[in-house]
Amino acid sequence: MCRVSSILVKLTISPFGQDDIPFGKSLTDGENWHRTAKDWARLLRIEPSGIFKAEIDGKDAGVAAVTGYGTLAWVHSVIVAREYRGQGVGMTLMDACIGYCKGLGARCIKLDSVPAAKSFYEKLGFTEEFESLRFMRAGERGSALVQRMRSEDLRSVIPFDRAMTRINRAKVIEEIYKDNPEWAFYARDSHGIRGYLLGWQGEDRVNLGPCVCVAGSDQWFVKLVRSAMSTDPTKDFRICVSEKNNRALIALKSMNFEKVQSSTRMFMGDRFSEAEASYAMISPEKG
Repeated sequence: MCRVSSILVKLTISPFGQDDIPFGKSLTDGENWHRTAKDWARLLRIEPSGIFKAEIDGKDAGVAAVTGYGTLAWVHSVIVAREYRGQGVGMTLMDACIGYCKGLGARCIKLDSVPAAKSFYEKLGFTEEFESLRFMRAGERGSALVQRMRSEDLRSVIPFDRAMTRINRAKVIEEIYKDNPEWAFYARDSHGIRGYLLGWQGEDRVNLGPCVCVAGSDQWFVKLVRSAMSTDPTKDFRICVSEKNNRALIALKSMNFEKVQSSTRMFMGDRFSEAEASYAMISPEKG
């Protein structure tokens, strides 16, 4: 129970399930996150016990979620319905997420914060790390410069990703690929895999990421992105990168991507420095 304006309300936290997807989508629609019901279903498959729903007096009030990567965990999708803000819902949801992360054995917890929420996360003990930048541009006509990924290629791509990033993202990579094989590409030469890119179709754009390349292999990053954009030149493409990855930023500028948005990467616990090989993030939802 919590007291708001001298009125006692019953605030409860419960697991978020398939039947809650329409509620989750209504919240992300309200924030213009362009997340589909398919995206919500994929998040549930990736971390079925890691999504939480808040209710006030039995009415849906908010959501928050976690994606675990072993010793690193990612908090995302923290949204409180507008009519229930200021009633402790966000804090209670974050308590559930942080407790879940600790139960996973995570030593570092990360999230992306919009400007208005930074002070809220700082009060919880999160520290600013860097800016997470979003870029967009329309597709382009051309031919694929790298190979399309097949399901059997995941046997090589997943170990490559783990070696490059130092975290286990196998479940996330498998689920994104399963939903969107037409947007999966990888590059290799005589030395083996040099990089890969996954993407997925949103409501009005194609989201690109993760993209991991051997550090310093900017040419492979460009070839992977151009291959994706040439797959359907009629679509818009969105990609997220760290402000610290100067090579990725220079490459995106050379391809005429324009910055459209940014958020702040924050962390709690032990610092986990993200690898130079991570040219594009998975997404703001999953880290």
